[in-house]
Amino acid sequence: MDILPIRTRIDQIDTELIKLLNERFALSEHIALYKDERHLPITDLVREKALVSHLQSHAKFPVEPLWQRIMGISKTFQYAFLSKKHNQQNVGIAIQGGK
Repeated sequence: MDILPIRTRIDQIDTELIKLLNERFALSEHIALYKDERHLPITDLVREKALVSHLQSHAKFPVEPLWQRIMGISKTFQYAFLSKKHNQQNVGIAIQGGK
């Protein structure tokens, strides 16, 4: 048995996963804006529990540890996105030393 074709396929899958995660995190910006506009918390434990349960029904491995990490990264991304958005809205211009 040659391991190289297996590793090549794993590398291809990993690349596909990264593309999908990039898309997922880009969509999380829209979720962050929605929640921000409606003054909703970023964390939605009911949604997270339902999502993990749904995903577990399709998986052949324990999903929760992986998905908790992905959702954690997503929430961190959303907080950072909103922080940047709010900081840009609150930027003022100061002029010093005029004649």
